[in-house]
Amino acid sequence: MFAPLTVTYIDHMGSDKTVAAIARVSTTTELDDLDELTPRDERLIRYLARGCSKDEVPEPLTLGTARSIPTHWTPFAHCLLTVRIHCSIFVARQLMRSNVGIVYNEMSRRYVDAEPTFAPLEFRRRSDRLKQGSSPDLVVDELMAEAVEKYLRTSIGLYNALLKRGVAPECARAILPLATNTAIVATGSMMAWYRVVTQRRSEHAQKEIRQLASRIDGICGRLWPVSWDALMNPTQENSHE
Repeated sequence: MFAPLTVTYIDHMGSDKTVAAIARVSTTTELDDLDELTPRDERLIRYLARGCSKDEVPEPLTLGTARSIPTHWTPFAHCLLTVRIHCSIFVARQLMRSNVGIVYNEMSRRYVDAEPTFAPLEFRRRSDRLKQGSSPDLVVDELMAEAVEKYLRTSIGLYNALLKRGVAPECARAILPLATNTAIVATGSMMAWYRVVTQRRSEHAQKEIRQLASRIDGICGRLWPVSWDALMNPTQENSHE
């Protein structure tokens, strides 16, 4: 009945070398060979990523809660990542609010009537801070936990009963809770995923979306180790050649 959040790599385009080569297009008539990354390439990538602080950028141009705004961000947008995400509907809705540079296709229960699964639920206490959704403290109540599990099982049973009575999936889905898992395929540029990770891994984000952002962070770090580290740690100094 319960299935954990997963983020699965599907495909990608571009490498650290791609970022460096495309950055040099403005100063040359030909694109560099996309072969081995050189120390000079690494210095260029860090130069591009270092950018400037949010305080140095006009408010309309800032990227949400991102820690820095790379001045030369476009080379990072030429690298793409496609992933398949299994998560609860409420986490999916939070993720899909990040729609600059990312496209989504989601499983539709208008057509899919497979047995629903649910995200493992964790009940945290309400935070005393107005803008913070929950505190780290758990509400431990066995009777409440049993009631929630009974409710979820009942919703599955009712959903299946409606289908057996001939109700269309697009109508029967209305009784499923927000904890129901969905599936998304998302394709975005490295720069777009950077925004997702920096915004959704913030301490102000809900724990469940932070877990998703951490998984994306891991994938991007493996695919583009130099570029991703440069974006996530932009204060490292390297002289540009």
